[in-house]
Amino acid sequence: MNILAIETSNKLCSVSIKKDNKIFSIETDDLKTHSVNLFEIIKKILNKTKLMINDINCILVSNGPGSYTGLRIGVATALGLAKCNNIKIYYIDTLYALSCSVESNFDFIISIIDAKVNRVYFAIFDKDLKRIGNDLIVDVDFMISLTNKYFKNKFRFVLVGNAVMAYRDKLKNLQINYRLLDDIKNISRAEFLIKAYEKNSINELSQKLNINYMQVSQAERNLQEKLNDKKSRE
Repeated sequence: MNILAIETSNKLCSVSIKKDNKIFSIETDDLKTHSVNLFEIIKKILNKTKLMINDINCILVSNGPGSYTGLRIGVATALGLAKCNNIKIYYIDTLYALSCSVESNFDFIISIIDAKVNRVYFAIFDKDLKRIGNDLIVDVDFMISLTNKYFKNKFRFVLVGNAVMAYRDKLKNLQINYRLLDDIKNISRAEFLIKAYEKNSINELSQKLNINYMQVSQAERNLQEKLNDKKSRE
């Protein structure tokens, strides 16, 4: 089975193919936009694996949370390839895919993605990769206090995601038994989607088109603020 995975939820434009039980990956974080890089990378990795798009049996794509523009480009590309070539497509949660990259002894995984302005998207998974509670977008300091309140010195945690790098100093305030993964595993990558797919969790794989933004865009927030300000002056 040949699997094509696309991850564009962050600054890294990452594409992987699994062929003959081997995973091949190409990724870039240069100054070009994902819209420029993505098709170029897909062509390169198909050539590298000596496959045609019709040889792909399944397409996986990250559906958020993460960069608004990046998610739209990745999902639109994956959907277009799948529809035009009659290929199955699965949308996979970015936080869940990050948790699937962890390979160590632990009780819980905290997946955290930088949502900018001192906020994070975060989700907690147990050792069987089942979610504990709801995914949240909160101030990073609140996430730390919440985690300390319920888990202080009780369990072994692994923290993964690009917020680990963005808020490394703040995370020192965590009062739990935790460790951070190496930087290379703290950025969402296409190969993590393949690992998530192979876990075969029905609750985490969806064939229904859905982009999980978890918040409105900055442009939409700015517009709403202007409308509220205008209304208050009337």
